[in-house]
Amino acid sequence: MGARTTKSHTMFLDSSSDVDEEASQDSARCFVGAEYQRILQPLGLTTQKAERRRDELRQLAMRYEVECLGASSYERLQVLRDCIQKKQEHRQILSTAITAHGGPTARLDAQAGLLEAERLMKQTKQELEQSGFWCLVPADPEEVLVERQIRDIQRWERAFDDWVHTLNGLTPKLFVEIVTLLRIEYNQENLNRFLRSLSLELTWNRVEARIQEMFSWKDPKRHLSPWELFKPQERNFCVIGCENGRELDRFDESISQKKFPEGGNCYQVLREFASKTFGGQHALIFEATYSISPAVQLFELSDMDLTLTLKALVDAGQGSQCFNTVLGKAIVRESLRRTIGFRLLDGFVDVLIVILLAHLGYKVQIQQKPETRTLWSFGALGIWVCIACLGRVLSGLRLFWDSVHPCSSFLAAIAKHLTLWNSLITLSELFSVYVGMQFLSCLNDPDLVGFDFFQAHPVMISALVLIRWTLLAIDFFQFEEIGRRVVPIVHAVSRPASVYFLFFLALMLAGSFQAYRVFPIEENIGGANKVLDTFLKIFRLEVLGDFDLNELEGINDKLTGRVETSNGTIHGDVDADPSDWSDKYHRGVRFEFMALSLGVTVVVMNVYIGLLGSLYDNATKRKNQLYAHYLASCCYRHLCLRLLLWQLCCWGAPCAACHEDAEDEGAGERLYWLAYEKDTLLDGNDD
Repeated sequence: MGARTTKSHTMFLDSSSDVDEEASQDSARCFVGAEYQRILQPLGLTTQKAERRRDELRQLAMRYEVECLGASSYERLQVLRDCIQKKQEHRQILSTAITAHGGPTARLDAQAGLLEAERLMKQTKQELEQSGFWCLVPADPEEVLVERQIRDIQRWERAFDDWVHTLNGLTPKLFVEIVTLLRIEYNQENLNRFLRSLSLELTWNRVEARIQEMFSWKDPKRHLSPWELFKPQERNFCVIGCENGRELDRFDESISQKKFPEGGNCYQVLREFASKTFGGQHALIFEATYSISPAVQLFELSDMDLTLTLKALVDAGQGSQCFNTVLGKAIVRESLRRTIGFRLLDGFVDVLIVILLAHLGYKVQIQQKPETRTLWSFGALGIWVCIACLGRVLSGLRLFWDSVHPCSSFLAAIAKHLTLWNSLITLSELFSVYVGMQFLSCLNDPDLVGFDFFQAHPVMISALVLIRWTLLAIDFFQFEEIGRRVVPIVHAVSRPASVYFLFFLALMLAGSFQAYRVFPIEENIGGANKVLDTFLKIFRLEVLGDFDLNELEGINDKLTGRVETSNGTIHGDVDADPSDWSDKYHRGVRFEFMALSLGVTVVVMNVYIGLLGSLYDNATKRKNQLYAHYLASCCYRHLCLRLLLWQLCCWGAPCAACHEDAEDEGAGERLYWLAYEKDTLLDGNDD
């Protein structure tokens, strides 16, 4: 890359660039320590001070976008220049193919190459037109030509260098601040533009040119390949490495055909069979998309910075495009790598708890005492669940607690983590801990008299079984082929439109139940059990469409019949006796049944089914985004536990893994390379 010059900024930015430059320099040294924590809190994001700062960050995000546009224009102009050179070579071959270059075969190859070059040129020029390229070109009529800009390629190369140098200085603190303040805007347009400006997608011919230049390859027999093997452990997203000369072997392995093993063996056959079984035929290999990113400090995060960065992206919401970008996906992948041990441990603990509950449930069913070692094992698992749950909660709150403003910061931290999902998970874990402590209390008596509590209240174990199986099922969401298809279902059910419709349905059930209970039906009069039975009648009618008119009136069916003595045949009928009908409410129950079944069972329930179908269709269009958001939220909880364990291991002393003020590596001219399957990064490709 060419040397960076300060003049290049004036070519692409207006007079406000000086203000943006000053804002960028101020941001690089602000928001550390307590200031850094306060900017992440949900309180105060709509104050005048925050809005002034948000204006500065909008300008800064616009500057990044303009510099990224200059860098992408440089790459596209390079593509056009390469295509022009290839067209000249192919035309020369066509003019001499019969006499000097192998006859018809060489001519056909040259025609194919010429066709490909024409196609790529047309596509690249269209991309230039759509990208706003001409707004960066000086308003000189003589320069409004692509050919003129190709000849002046050095100016665009300086723009590329400026983009690299600027983003090399982007610190995690500034990144978190931008995401936090811009995420509350409607549609998050500024945030999305900012995130897209942090990376640049390369065409394959530019990948070849850059790799050959970086390696100084002169060997024509060395073959590069855009095709990648399906790798479940990398979720078809790989950070190849940093273009700094230290990982050339890894680049060679990731870009060239060395990525494909030579020959075949039993392991490779089994691997291909597993890929086809669980991922489908398309998942064996895929054509990789390559991107570069100069935001190198976001690839080299400490645990503290990674946790805060991930939290900022998660707080952007499920509707955000944060994880449909290269940087967002890279941060999620790094989080998955660092938390793999905790995720496996959680899954293992859930499996053990389910197995032990199956044994304990059997003992309750046959009215026997369990073995002491079984209770000890379940109690130990309950203690670990308690430690892990409290550790995640307390560590998450500690991240945003400020000793200068303890009360307000503590409330802000609670508000930041108080979501429906977190609340349900925490309550489920606490209930598991409560039941586990009940099991441990049984050990005080050698005869296990305390176990009579569960024999008298088997619903405790039954509820715990449902909870632990639900948590175990949620663990399986982390398998991509399952999670990408099931997470949209959960998302559709939990949308406000669905929740409020269920609230409306609950009101209809309550009103119908009260209206039905007014009838003086003898079997509906009584205590709590009678009330529950009465409610279940209405619930079955309106939600399930399961009803019995005689049951609604509290009338039991009677069996009537006769036996023919000649051949022993029995003739009978099961029906209610009309004499049992009550003149007070017989017709009223019938009319009410028709109104409720038509209004709720037919109309309301079918509308809700249609609503769920529509919400699910919308969710599947964003399944990659929703699934990445789910993985990020899971990783955040595990990173909080990881931070707590690091701090306990260091006895509270700062360490390289969790210290928030770790020294950032300075700016330079570095680039990170990434290879990924574009269909799993972006949405709009249903399988």
